[in-house]
Amino acid sequence: MAIVGLNSMTVLSTMTIVPVMWEQWNRPTFENAGLLSVLFIAGTFGNIAGGYLSDTFGPKPIIIGSALLSSTWMVLFLKTQNIFAAFVLIALLGASLNSSGPVTMVISHRLFPKNKGMASGLVMGIGGTLGSLGVGLIGYIGDLYTPVTGLYVASLVVLFIIPLVFTLNTGEEKAI
Repeated sequence: MAIVGLNSMTVLSTMTIVPVMWEQWNRPTFENAGLLSVLFIAGTFGNIAGGYLSDTFGPKPIIIGSALLSSTWMVLFLKTQNIFAAFVLIALLGASLNSSGPVTMVISHRLFPKNKGMASGLVMGIGGTLGSLGVGLIGYIGDLYTPVTGLYVASLVVLFIIPLVFTLNTGEEKAI
């Protein structure tokens, strides 16, 4: 749930703070809306790709890769001055952030094979709640400093997923 919570915090922080940042930069609303649309659409492709890659390479490399790529794309997105590059980078960010979702869901199902509905509810419910609480913290940092600083912190926090992966029982080892 901590892995889902940290990932959810980054996704929700991006969706919350990018519009604020874009408005502060006096960028047009249609660009702002376009960025969020691209983030969501690319996230769909990330879900599919993450599931496929997990079936091919296993869940742990995909979760680690998702965290590393998400942090990288976020930092590059925040540094770019080019609108075309911003759209490409937010697409890559959306895909990488969402690529671990199906992987963690399958892990939860393997851990509770007789209670898959409950496993899904725990992962989505508690993980999403933890992520939502994290958005408040990232938003507070954005208020204290700048929205960009808040998103830099989110790009760092998503990396905390990596050490957690090494303690993760993927359900392949032994189902409960």
